[in-house]
Amino acid sequence: MEIGIVGGTRGMGRWLARVLFQEGYTVHAWGRSEEREMEERIPSCQVVFVSVPLEVVSEVLEKVGPMVKRGSGLMDLSSLKEEPVATMLKCSSSEVVGIHPLFGPKVRSLKGKKVVFCRGRGEKWLGWAKNLFEKRGARILEMDPGEHDWKMAKIQLLTHLNTMVLGVSLGELGESLVELLDISTPVFERKARMLRRVFWENPGLYSALVAMNPHLSRILEVYTSALGRISRALGQNGPEKLRSLMEDTRRALEGGPLRAK
Repeated sequence: MEIGIVGGTRGMGRWLARVLFQEGYTVHAWGRSEEREMEERIPSCQVVFVSVPLEVVSEVLEKVGPMVKRGSGLMDLSSLKEEPVATMLKCSSSEVVGIHPLFGPKVRSLKGKKVVFCRGRGEKWLGWAKNLFEKRGARILEMDPGEHDWKMAKIQLLTHLNTMVLGVSLGELGESLVELLDISTPVFERKARMLRRVFWENPGLYSALVAMNPHLSRILEVYTSALGRISRALGQNGPEKLRSLMEDTRRALEGGPLRAK
C-alpha cells in the first residue's frame, strides 16, 4: 500500500509521514520543490493526505484532487474543515475525509489526544484513517464541517485573537517582553509563552487561523461587545459591578442564561 503526503516534509505532514512509516506503509512525502514527482506518484497511491498552510489548502486540493483515482482516499489535515471538504468533493472522484488533529507535530504519543473527523464521501478510507489514530490511543470526534468551524471560532479564533490583542497592547505601551518577565507572575509567564508562539514562532499560521475562519465577523462583534460590557462595568461602581458581571458570566459558562446587557 502506497500513501502520499503533499506537504509531508515539515510540520504535521512530516509527523504523519513518520507515523505511517512506523506502521509499515510505503510513504511518499513531497515538498514544494517536488511537484513533478508528486504528479507522477499520486495516481498509484491508495491514500493521499494534504498538509499545507491554510491559506493555500484549497488551491493545492484543486490541483491534487483530480490526480487521485476513484476508489482511493483524499484527506486534508487543515485547521478549518468546511471549505477544504467542499473543495475535495468538488474536484475529485475519490473518497473524501476531512481530518483535524487537535495537537501539534511535537507530540510523542497519541494517547488521549483528540482528532476530529469530518465525513465527505465514502466509508472505506474513513474507517481506515480512524483506526490508524485509534490504535495509538487517540480519541476520535466526528462532526459536520460547518459545526467544526463554528466550534473552532470559539476555541482557536477567540483564543488567538485574545493573544494578539495582548501582544499589540503591550507593543503600544512600549513594553519589552523580556523586561516584563523579570517581574512576572506564573500566569503572565504562561501568557508570554503563547505570545512567543504566536508572534515569533509562527505568525503566518496564527494570522491565517484568525483571518480565514468563516465566523470571524461574528467573533469580532462578540469580542468588541464583551470589551464594552467590561468597560461599562468598570465605569459603574468599579469592582462591584465588574464582579457582578463575572458572576453572571460564570453562570453562563456553567450552562445557565446570561442576563441582559
